[in-house]
Amino acid sequence: MTIDIHDIEAIIQQQDTWRQTLAINLIASENTPSEAVRRVQTSDFMGRYAEVILMRVIRSIAIIRARAISIKLSAWPSRNC
Repeated sequence: MTIDIHDIEAIIQQQDTWRQTLAINLIASENTPSEAVRRVQTSDFMGRYAEVILMRVIRSIAIIRARAISIKLSAWPSRNC
C-alpha cells in the first residue's frame, strides 16, 4: 500500500480548517496561525532577515544583563582588607 503525499496534505488541510473555523482553542499551544501568518513566516523576507533580527535581540539582552550585573556590582560593599 503506497501513501500519496496529496492524501496526507488533504488530511492536514482538513485538520487546519477545522481548528481555524470550528474549534475554540483554549490552550495556547493548540492555537494555529492563520494562512496569512503562515505565508509571511515562509516568505523570503522572513528567512533573509531573521538572523539580523535575532542578533539584535541577543545583543539587546546581553546589554540589559551587563547593565544589571554592573548595577549589582556597584551596590556590592567593597572590602578593603
